[in-house]
Amino acid sequence: MRLLTSLLILLLTLGPAWATPPRTLPVGSSVKVGGRDLRAYTLEEFKIILHIYADYQAWHREVPLLQEQVSKLEELTQNQNQQLQLGDKNIKILEGERDRLTKKWAEENKLRHECENKPAFGTWIAWGSAGALGLVATVLAVILIAKD
Repeated sequence: MRLLTSLLILLLTLGPAWATPPRTLPVGSSVKVGGRDLRAYTLEEFKIILHIYADYQAWHREVPLLQEQVSKLEELTQNQNQQLQLGDKNIKILEGERDRLTKKWAEENKLRHECENKPAFGTWIAWGSAGALGLVATVLAVILIAKD
């Protein structure tokens, strides 16, 4: 992964170099000096060699910096992935809590509505016993009045 990323960054930074025609080493001419075979170049060929060497030096200095940037970006990516995982965990926890609170709210709301909709004057047992006591009291009152 690191190699692929380094290669991608290197290719992106070398984009302007693709716009220039590719430089190849000039052939030069073969010269024998003191029994040794050497290459001789014209001034134009030597300029091309110097340009190639300057490009090499620039790339040689730039590649470690780009690799350092790649490692920093990879570290940032790992941190972002960890934060995303923590965020997902927090979302799941909060969704569970929301569901629990929603169910609890629905239950308590149902109980509140039941309490609000109850008759305000009591249950049938209380009214039945009050009616029976009233009947007994009336019958006793009639019996007492009838005796006198």
